[in-house]
Amino acid sequence: MKDEGIYLMNAYAGGKPPNELGTVVFAESYDPNKDEEVWERSRQAVGGDDFGEFVPLPEIVLRAIVMRQLNKLIIDMSEESYSVEFE
Repeated sequence: MKDEGIYLMNAYAGGKPPNELGTVVFAESYDPNKDEEVWERSRQAVGGDDFGEFVPLPEIVLRAIVMRQLNKLIIDMSEESYSVEFE
């Protein structure tokens, strides 16, 4: 997602939006709660329009994220495609 920063979130669950469930994770250095300049840097990084992109992840990866067994989830995006890496 890109609107007030750049972040990942889960899809709706239980009828509540992700920000109420605490399931929003900001990209490194793109958290508006920690940086007043994040809007401008987000615009430079991914453009001025707000957007969302569905990134399907295997169940095993989601479980590893929840259990904090992954240090980083790296998503590299271009206009035509994206790739996902894990550390």
